[in-house]
Amino acid sequence: MRFQSLLAFPVSLALLWSAAGPFTNAAPAPLPPDAVTTNIQLPRQIEHVLYGSDVEDVNVTTNHLVRRGCFPSKEEEDDIGPTTCDGSVPPLDELRAQIQRWGQVAARRPAFYTFLGAGGAIKTSKCWVQTHPDLIAPVPNPKIDNLGAVFFDDIVDKRYEAVIGSALSSGRQVSYQKLLSQAMAMESQGEVWIFTKADVDFDTLPPDNTWKNWELPALTRNDKVDRIIRTDPTDGSDPPITRVIWQRGDPPTANEPRGLVEF
Repeated sequence: MRFQSLLAFPVSLALLWSAAGPFTNAAPAPLPPDAVTTNIQLPRQIEHVLYGSDVEDVNVTTNHLVRRGCFPSKEEEDDIGPTTCDGSVPPLDELRAQIQRWGQVAARRPAFYTFLGAGGAIKTSKCWVQTHPDLIAPVPNPKIDNLGAVFFDDIVDKRYEAVIGSALSSGRQVSYQKLLSQAMAMESQGEVWIFTKADVDFDTLPPDNTWKNWELPALTRNDKVDRIIRTDPTDGSDPPITRVIWQRGDPPTANEPRGLVEF
């Protein structure tokens, strides 16, 4: 049986190395024919096409994913929850469940952004939050930092994103990220912030704009949201210019959130 081979392998290997001399440059003898070896290559975290985070090595092996056939595992880890890893975009319910499991959207003030320039939108917005603790107070956050707002780069477990992203085509990655943005809006509560340039007119944004067609419609249909505040993080006004663009009791946007759209 295979288990018997595995148990016998360490003893036979030790004897072979001993014969060769463990403190010499002699090469070890060939492995026995029935020896079992395993070569595991784990996926790398994909770079987020919306917020341009650094690529990092993450260990995403879990028993849960092994059982679903996503990839092999050599060690036990905590289950990361419902995970679609067959190349299709995860359903909205799964994304909301992942946001709830991670817990950051519920613990901090949800913050969105649009038309702040490619690559630096989140960095610019976070800098504004850090320099205005009187408006968005810091909160204890042992997972990342004490930033009082939560952005798109910290709404789900990065191990989950690594598994999902590695299985998706480039077009479906866009579909996934827009649907995840909608899920974030649906899970938001209390005071919500939108960071954008002062001269941006939401009514003229293109049909594939995430804020106009996924996030804002979902926020204005979310009965847990109290109000949405807009500001320009690139404006150096002191005090900063902020404006409530929607509050509970106002009608929702005319357009529904778009949900899953193929790109």
